[in-house]
Amino acid sequence: MKNWAKVGCEALVIIFLAVASGTLLNLPLIRDFYQGKLPPQFIEQKDYPGVIFISLDEAASLLAGQQAFFIDCRSPQAYKEEHIPGAINLPPLLFDDYFREGLIPRDQKVIVYCEGGDCLSSLEVAQKLITIGYTQVCVILEGWAGWQAAGLPVEGNN
Repeated sequence: MKNWAKVGCEALVIIFLAVASGTLLNLPLIRDFYQGKLPPQFIEQKDYPGVIFISLDEAASLLAGQQAFFIDCRSPQAYKEEHIPGAINLPPLLFDDYFREGLIPRDQKVIVYCEGGDCLSSLEVAQKLITIGYTQVCVILEGWAGWQAAGLPVEGNN
């Protein structure tokens, strides 16, 4: 019986050391993912026909030149705290309640974003917009986390 306790204890130590070393070795990668610097690799352009993926730099340039309309797909509370200047809040679960014709201009680029990382809300809203006839729909895969990490302009209650 003593041997099983010893084996179990040694196994727990080995598991702890494996997790700890794996985390330490990949800390920069983990940090970049949570800061929105790494777009999810499972998202492929071919899976989202009509959606244009743009970089943070492209989005910031369009914002500065007032050449795009921004949509924040995060929760109303997150939007209220901070968002990209001029963006409207349009979460996917509230799309049918919030959307009305004329709310989003059809004659300019529409840039959609959510949290970033593994958040897919922006892609869901982008697909809905394309389905109802919008043709210039862009998504920032780095999302809000990437926007903040880059130190780009924000507005809100904070």
